[in-house]
Amino acid sequence: MKKSRKGRKAGVYLAIGISLAAAAGGVYWYGYQKLDGVFLPNTTVNGMDVSLMTPDEVRETVEQTDADKVLTLTTKEGNTETIAYRDLDYKHIWAVSAEDLQASQDHRLWPLSRFRPAELTTGEGYTFSEEKLLGAVKELNCISGGGITDPRDASIVCKKKKQEYVIVPSVDGNRLDESAVITAVRDAVDTGQTSVDLKGQGCYKRALVHTKDASIQDVFNRINSIQNAVITLDLYGSSIELTKKDFFDWLQFDAASGTVTLSDEKLSAYVDQMAQKYDTYMRPRSFTTTYGDTITVGGGEYDTYGFILEPHDTRLALKEAILSGKSQEIETVWERTGRRITPDGNDIGSTYIEISIDQQHMWYYEDGEILVSTDVVTGMMTPERRSPTGVLYVIGKLTDYTMYGSYGSSFVNYAIMLNEDGVYIHDASWRSSFGGSIYYYSGSHGCINTPYSQVEQLYDLIQDGTPVIIYDRNEM
Repeated sequence: MKKSRKGRKAGVYLAIGISLAAAAGGVYWYGYQKLDGVFLPNTTVNGMDVSLMTPDEVRETVEQTDADKVLTLTTKEGNTETIAYRDLDYKHIWAVSAEDLQASQDHRLWPLSRFRPAELTTGEGYTFSEEKLLGAVKELNCISGGGITDPRDASIVCKKKKQEYVIVPSVDGNRLDESAVITAVRDAVDTGQTSVDLKGQGCYKRALVHTKDASIQDVFNRINSIQNAVITLDLYGSSIELTKKDFFDWLQFDAASGTVTLSDEKLSAYVDQMAQKYDTYMRPRSFTTTYGDTITVGGGEYDTYGFILEPHDTRLALKEAILSGKSQEIETVWERTGRRITPDGNDIGSTYIEISIDQQHMWYYEDGEILVSTDVVTGMMTPERRSPTGVLYVIGKLTDYTMYGSYGSSFVNYAIMLNEDGVYIHDASWRSSFGGSIYYYSGSHGCINTPYSQVEQLYDLIQDGTPVIIYDRNEM
């Protein structure tokens, strides 16, 4: 009985095992048959899921996907334009056919496909028309449309009306470099991409010189310092200021080299004008006498006092000062100088000796105040002995001096030299009177004979270089 029961159980188990094996075999065979001619589950081709697809379906899907691709180009402003792959005659090249890929799978192992993904590739390749790609790029609105601004380098320009140099800022604009766009599009199509950031790909033309670049800022800082410099010219007792309103038109800027120079022609013209205004040597001047009348003095052969501007060195000094870009005071260079000069051209000032031949009188003014006033005797009115008229100056002072001439020799206590020809203001112990008409019949040999006490006082007060104005109204 016991053996009989055990035998029956074993038979049941065997029957169940055979049934299950038969069922499994049936399922396997069914699956094997069903997957015949298609790709196994969990299979991708070129990253695309092709599970249970036939080679024809895979080929059509891949080619249709390629044909439907669109390349979107984004501009720096955020605008977009597209180029369709099909418009470029874009075609897929199958290095390995879909049939070969499908045949490469071992369908006998199909149950394992659910646990072991298959990633296949066609050995992907593409072909497209280069000519059509070039044409598509040229037709882009961002290439050939309106509203395109070319890049502009920062530059330094002259604003003549405002008398200033300024930096015109750089502009990058939105002009695309067509060759760069072609390269970016070609690279995108070559790799099957669907978008191109034109700015990110560096496709835009840009200004070569930007506003904040050191190359242009350094040049502008230099020319800005030059145009804002204030140059003060010393004029022996006064001065004049030159600002850009005076010398702006002299500036010459070479944008190519970034150098600033001055127009030698305009600089020379300015210095020549200075000479015409301030040169006083041997030039007539207006002079107001002690009597209140205005006469013309100087301009004759006996003049020794006055200024002569040295043009060459003055030009060099002025040019160097302006181009230094530093506000500063410089000395005007003179060939000949007096005591002082003013912007109105007056070089006599308020400290001087005035001698009137027709009145036979002499005054010494110091800062406009008369400190010495005395009658004198000037030269006899003959060509050989008359006193010189004009604008002279004190060359030097001598004491206990013996003078020599056609008259022999004369000792004087005080001698104030007026020229190299031996004309002095001096005491004359041989005279008992001065002034009046003495000079007509007993005048000097050209010197200014002065009472001892008066010339002594004058000698102590006077300084070398003091102007001496000698005039004769009878000859005017």
